[in-house]
Amino acid sequence: MEDKLTNVQYAFIIVFSIFLDFFPTLGYLIGRYLSKSEKLHWETLIIFGFIVGVVTQVIIPELGLGGIEEASMWYIPAILFLAIAFIPSKIELWRFKSIDN
Repeated sequence: MEDKLTNVQYAFIIVFSIFLDFFPTLGYLIGRYLSKSEKLHWETLIIFGFIVGVVTQVIIPELGLGGIEEASMWYIPAILFLAIAFIPSKIELWRFKSIDN
């Protein structure tokens, strides 16, 4: 079987797959728009993203809680990211604050 995709089709596939990878974070963007709390630092967001990834990619499938069609399970991380958007930045006690003199 020969590969008959054009360069434009390859580019579309790459862009579309990147869009689908970031699609679950739509919940966070909506939550940030609706939330009145202070923004979380990017390091905290990376940690929360790692936690959401472990929950949705490891724990839920290991427990057998995923549906038959795994591709439609994007709404679980979207809901978790929506909840993260409402978390106040006061939880960032582990971060060192710079002291200005």
